[in-house]
Amino acid sequence: MTSLQRDILRRHGLASICALLFNLLFILSYHWQSDAPHADVLYGMSMVYWLVQLVLLYWVVDGRSRHYHDPSMTLIFLAWGITFISASLAVAPENRTLVLMTYLTIMPYGIFRLSWKGFVLLALYTVLTYSLVMGVLHWQQPEAWSWAQEWLLGLTLLLSLLTYAVLGREVAVLRAAYRCKNQELRHAMQRIEELAVTDELTGL
Repeated sequence: MTSLQRDILRRHGLASICALLFNLLFILSYHWQSDAPHADVLYGMSMVYWLVQLVLLYWVVDGRSRHYHDPSMTLIFLAWGITFISASLAVAPENRTLVLMTYLTIMPYGIFRLSWKGFVLLALYTVLTYSLVMGVLHWQQPEAWSWAQEWLLGLTLLLSLLTYAVLGREVAVLRAAYRCKNQELRHAMQRIEELAVTDELTGL
């Protein structure tokens, strides 16, 4: 296993621990707040999520993604996690506060890998899946939801997620400057090595 693969695995391991904690907390709060009429659906969704997560981790650890533009497949991992979170909301809408907080919790894992465009796409995807779920829930129980409140929450979520896009852009600029400085340093070291073994007068 290369150092890059170990670094990717460490990052995905931390993200997976976060996802596991969310999964357990969501299930516990679901049982505490209701008689859990759809517990079997939530358990089935959790199994599917972790099976796909393990397949993605194997794909990265085995080196199959090393030729991709992003070998860590960060965007795919985050999109899959957001899909699972939104699906959990559809099963237990009473845990919406937990879902909204979890959206914001997993986004920082992409700061050092995603471009700002990736963050914007991820933010739009998050708002889209959240809006679709809330639209279905509103259609099923129109008396239980307020459109004004939903618009306010949706816009607040979008602005919060776009903040990560701005931060991601700044980190991307710093990464580019860091790579440029490293390249200049390597060229300078090569020049110093050449001067150390070369006679200035004869060129030998």
